Amino acid sequence: MRGSFKFAAIFVSLLVVIVALCFYFRKTAIIDIFTHRDASDIVVSGFPLTAQGKINWWSGHQQELKARYKVPHADRTYGTWTIRFWDIGSGYQAIQARNDNFFSFSENEQYCFSEIKYEKRCVNKPVLFEVSRSMDGIVTLTAGDNYYRQQTNGEIIASSAP
Repeated sequence: MRGSFKFAAIFVSLLVVIVALCFYFRKTAIIDIFTHRDASDIVVSGFPLTAQGKINWWSGHQQELKARYKVPHADRTYGTWTIRFWDIGSGYQAIQARNDNFFSFSENEQYCFSEIKYEKRCVNKPVLFEVSRSMDGIVTLTAGDNYYRQQTNGEIIASSAP
């Protein structure tokens, strides 16, 4: 009996390590980029799961986004811009009929891209990650309920509010 418990514990531990390594080494792929004025929506797969992982990804890829995709696209007058990262999930989805039933607690909100002219043009909300620049040059990063500010030297620090 004791030997089977030991085997089960080793098996579960090994499984946890393998799953953690898969998430750690997964690659983020940019699927689509849609830009309208000073806002860019980037549809991705394999985006980091944690706030720190998202910040690290942003820090390591912001120059590539600028050089390769011309993102962010700043407003000519004010210099403001916003980038939103969306999860492609299992692919684009058709627009779902809104469920206005008072007792339905599982409403699945979507964000749909008007640039896509097919029936399947939506992704599920919420936004995975958002980076924006204000008129006064402050770059704010939002990951869920966590807010950060990017300093002029590139350092990113936690912030209490956007």
